[in-house]
Amino acid sequence: MTLSLVHVNKYRKAIASLGSVQAEAKLISLWLDGKADSSVMAYRRYIRRFLDFLDKPLKKVTYEDLVEYSTQFQGQADSTRRIYIAAVKSLISFAHKIGYIPFNVGMAIKLGEIPDVINERYLDEADIKLMVRAAQKHLELAKTPKRQYTAKRNLLIIKLLYQAGLRANEICQLTWADLTSRNDSGQVYVRKAKGSKNRTILIKPKLWNELMEFREDAK
Repeated sequence: MTLSLVHVNKYRKAIASLGSVQAEAKLISLWLDGKADSSVMAYRRYIRRFLDFLDKPLKKVTYEDLVEYSTQFQGQADSTRRIYIAAVKSLISFAHKIGYIPFNVGMAIKLGEIPDVINERYLDEADIKLMVRAAQKHLELAKTPKRQYTAKRNLLIIKLLYQAGLRANEICQLTWADLTSRNDSGQVYVRKAKGSKNRTILIKPKLWNELMEFREDAK
């Protein structure tokens, strides 16, 4: 967070007349100001864990406290430890910038390189093909109309997820009304996609025909 002199003075005045407990609560609220609503609860959880560990006013935090805190995550993923410590470092940096604490002791704690856990969650093309084959095999083995319907639906979901690059929550919100024809194929309209923006994604003719055929058979 980049703070102007006006903001710094404003924040100092907002905290100066408060008692220790109230001032700390106000500090955290000011630090969270401007962060996405979806992130605020997570940040509060990160900081609450640290303050419970610290068991003293934030003004008295030391480098040694942070070092000891960083050892409290045994048995948890290294990325989890770094996320929690990064939040603490951010709060301490903010507190220092507005003059709430005299030293930014968090600067001495290095997070190191955080593992690319996001990209590790993505499947490569070979994995997708294996999933499609498995779903296709499940369809071939389905004996009853109900099981055939479910297997065909699952196969199309996997194909659409991969081809359109959809997230699980995005495909769960789709209805047939979100799929519209376009020339010799079609498109899917995704509401509130990443970044809370709507987007339209083209679907290749082969998959579009499979979807429309499934839709007709489901009527």
